[in-house]
Amino acid sequence: MLRVLPLFVVALSLATAAAPNLPSQARYEGPVEAFGRAADCAVCHEEEHAQWATSAHAHSSLDNPWYAQAFEDLRENVGVDASRHCAGCHDPVLLANGLVEEPITAEHPLATQGVACLVCHGIRETGTRGNGDYVVDLADLPDPIDSVKRHRQRMRPAPLEDGTVCRGCHRGFLTPDTGNRSVLPGFDDWGEWEVSGWAGVPTSRFDPPRDEPVRCIDCHMEKGHGVPGGRAALAAQTGGLDAVEAMLAKALKVRIPVAWVDGERARLDGGFAPEAGSEVVLDVTVRNVGAGHSFPGGTEDTQDSWLRVTVEGAKAVLVAGEGTDDAVHFRGLPVDEEGRPVRAHHTRHIASKAFDHTIPPGEVQLVRVAFTAPGGPLDVRAEVVHRSHRAELAEAACRATTDFTLDGCAPETPRTIAVGTLEAPDGAALYEHALGMSRGLQEEIGAGLDSLAGLDDPRARVVRARILGRQGRVDEALAELEGLPDHPAVWRMRGDALAAVWRWEPAVKAYREMVQRTPENPASWASLARALGSAGDAEGALEAADEGLAFQPRDPDLLRSRALALQDLEDPRADGALDAWLDHRRPDDAAQLRTACDRLDEECAAERMPIPTMRAVPLR
Repeated sequence: MLRVLPLFVVALSLATAAAPNLPSQARYEGPVEAFGRAADCAVCHEEEHAQWATSAHAHSSLDNPWYAQAFEDLRENVGVDASRHCAGCHDPVLLANGLVEEPITAEHPLATQGVACLVCHGIRETGTRGNGDYVVDLADLPDPIDSVKRHRQRMRPAPLEDGTVCRGCHRGFLTPDTGNRSVLPGFDDWGEWEVSGWAGVPTSRFDPPRDEPVRCIDCHMEKGHGVPGGRAALAAQTGGLDAVEAMLAKALKVRIPVAWVDGERARLDGGFAPEAGSEVVLDVTVRNVGAGHSFPGGTEDTQDSWLRVTVEGAKAVLVAGEGTDDAVHFRGLPVDEEGRPVRAHHTRHIASKAFDHTIPPGEVQLVRVAFTAPGGPLDVRAEVVHRSHRAELAEAACRATTDFTLDGCAPETPRTIAVGTLEAPDGAALYEHALGMSRGLQEEIGAGLDSLAGLDDPRARVVRARILGRQGRVDEALAELEGLPDHPAVWRMRGDALAAVWRWEPAVKAYREMVQRTPENPASWASLARALGSAGDAEGALEAADEGLAFQPRDPDLLRSRALALQDLEDPRADGALDAWLDHRRPDDAAQLRTACDRLDEECAAERMPIPTMRAVPLR
């Protein structure tokens, strides 16, 4: 079932001439003057308008100083045309009316519209490219006075019904048009959901099946148009803070299931009292249990969630992460072309990333906390602390604050959103420890097998196979998967273990089974395409790559498989496909930039490892 891809897949910029607002992909049809103010809808929909007015959608435009400062930086340093990149999702009313082409500030009445009612209720279709890949149809809007039925039908377009309305904007990328040296993937809440158990396509773990996918709107619009997320600083000023805090409280689960004393794993079923002077390391697991995308969602570099651990005994109180400078953060850190961190979301500088400790849906970020034991029994508490914006972004927003914006200078009180304690672990805690270990460096993941000892349920066996496969112990990994239920994660781990030792033919068989069960998962197609190409089946690799690119058109692995397949087939499209892959491949100097960042910056040096460590010191 070969899918014929549109031209944007083989073009260098992956953009079509049909998008007049490049670098945004947004398109508007019909009279733009119909793109009216949200207050027009409040005449009949007062409650919905009041809910919307508290939301990040309502304050996505220039009255939002955290956004406005980045928007102005791009306009001043790259150009007005580049700012259309931002406007397609943050300022669609300004973009549609051409006001983005003019000097524009928060004083303009349309600069407070943000994502107004017709942005979602007028969307006729959305694409998979991101950066505002949607079409808003403004033609022939029926007057509710003439026909409430026609108005209601018109305001419930298909993308709103099936949830794809979110896809157009909740996926982003940067290009040379935005001042960057190459195409770089940005945040991708949609893509993360698309390959998760929330979407019904779990291939990373043995998640229980869902009767129906849990869509973005099922969580974020469960109680109306307030669309709560993690934007607590904004909500504190607009009135939606309770809903934001409730959503944050459901996102994470924290445990401390494992402790090491002088390099040996300690028993925790009789309390914890290591001898004075011994070196202790605690393994803290932070699992994303409530978000269908990574935690935190949105732009990975702007938010500020971190781990704080308190070790309390009769002789001393030790703390790690009391101040944000000595903490491990759950966020990403982009760097510029010299390896220097980019911290105020001035996107034109971004060339690569130093690390990404956001937590994918269902996965675990493991953090190690080291300290010298003070002696005596110890109580340990780990908590995730959240605030909306890292300090550098907050400072930039304060400078951008005016009488026409929200107050970017208002201090935000950090809030604890998840807590765990050190206690004898049950099977669930040990499973989560192994899940976190499986994401570490190859030489350290073996400790996850110790945590799985004695656990024989399917989910534990799948993680055991994941670890064994990463260690190259392929026969043991395959044996672990024998007899397990027919689940896409079982086929994924079987394929990954075989591919790790270049046993491509049986890997193809496993990945085909996975794809049959997850046909809308682009990551599944990427694995199959790579295996088929490596096995010498260029036609099959091309077909698989095209299927995956229909869902994720900028995936570098899929683009590479497509280019190599077309080259093997001596297809005239090969040169264009090769250019598309070269344009979207991961930066060649990414490793060098990470190393440079280690030398230049303490945050890089302390947090860059897959399983980072922080040290607890006496409370000052």
